[in-house]
Amino acid sequence: MITWLESHLQSERFASAARDFLRRGNEVRAQELFVQAAIAEEQALEKISRDRTTTLGVIAMSASALWLRAKRVEDAARVARLLLRIPELLPLAQRHLIAVNAALRRANKTLIPVPSLCY
Repeated sequence: MITWLESHLQSERFASAARDFLRRGNEVRAQELFVQAAIAEEQALEKISRDRTTTLGVIAMSASALWLRAKRVEDAARVARLLLRIPELLPLAQRHLIAVNAALRRANKTLIPVPSLCY
């Protein structure tokens, strides 16, 4: 069975290849690779212990960002919503949620409510 770390490393390889294709002007192939990277990152997310909240948050943000790079805004939002379930991550996740909302707004999709942080 593949560990979360192996899935994460696979995601990084796909994302690196996607960036290479972008630099060479092949946006279609880059998007395909960003999709594969996001899928691998979500597979990693499923394997992380629920008590590792910071790791969960970082991998969820990574998966969401990869979906954005793949121009799959609704998938990015679906993963970003997971961040709202972990209150300890809100300071870390708030900027990312705002970025996802900007992409959703451009695509005329339903926004994610972003909780304000009170200190």
